[in-house]
Amino acid sequence: MPPDIQKLFIEAGKGYGKGVFERAVPYWEKETWPLIRKAGVKEIVLTKEEQQEFKKRVEPVLDWWKGLLPPGVGEKAIKLATE
Repeated sequence: MPPDIQKLFIEAGKGYGKGVFERAVPYWEKETWPLIRKAGVKEIVLTKEEQQEFKKRVEPVLDWWKGLLPPGVGEKAIKLATE
């Protein structure tokens, strides 16, 4: 695919992904999570300290995973997932 066309697809994908996320989160909060809670599933919300500890402990796994991918792909995926 020519680079200019590839760039268009990448940019369009970013916008599409963001739009889907912006529509999905409110839907999940309003429709899906109440059903999950009603079914008795316990939601665990980590404190800031627990989140930091989790990130620290998962780092070796992410490093391993990134090593399976072409250079830069894992970093891009993590950045997109955490924006």
